[in-house]
Amino acid sequence: MALSRRWMRRAGAAAGAAALVGGGYVLLGPAAPGLIDHMADGQRVWRLGTIEIEGVSGTWLGDLRAERATLADADGVWLEARDLALSWRPQDLLLGGLRLDVARAANITLLRQPALSEPRPSSGAGVHVRIGALDIDELRIEEPAFGEAGVFRASLGLDLAGEDLRLLALDLRRTDSDADRALIAYRPDGDYQL
Repeated sequence: MALSRRWMRRAGAAAGAAALVGGGYVLLGPAAPGLIDHMADGQRVWRLGTIEIEGVSGTWLGDLRAERATLADADGVWLEARDLALSWRPQDLLLGGLRLDVARAANITLLRQPALSEPRPSSGAGVHVRIGALDIDELRIEEPAFGEAGVFRASLGLDLAGEDLRLLALDLRRTDSDADRALIAYRPDGDYQL
């Protein structure tokens, strides 16, 4: 234990702070971008494929930037995102949740629809996803994805607990024409008129 404390003092001085998670230490300071870059690359994302992240920077684990991120299935990259900024709560992953307070992407390109991998047996655990504000400056849809190319601007807010949709706020506007747009606001306790 003395060795661990000595190591923590040195690592803490170099990295800023540390947290004990599942019997191991996670660095939460200037070393956090390297940790995310190292641990996230090649990880499976649900049935969508694997993620690769490049150019991660930031001060804390919950406040990060990435130059580029991709999702790839067995046929290659199908989604690419550039210039990402993320303010999130990584500790929520330990409790089966994903919480993004604020996120922004300068560009996301959907090259084609993904070839979903086979489903894995369910663990029975529910997932709680909260997105306070996700802004995408340019969402580019290539023709192979849906049969027509298009460029959009999007904003999203979401609160989904298992199958319980508590909030959905979507503003999707086409920027290369006036042909398409979607404005959706849903809360289960609200009164709505069409």
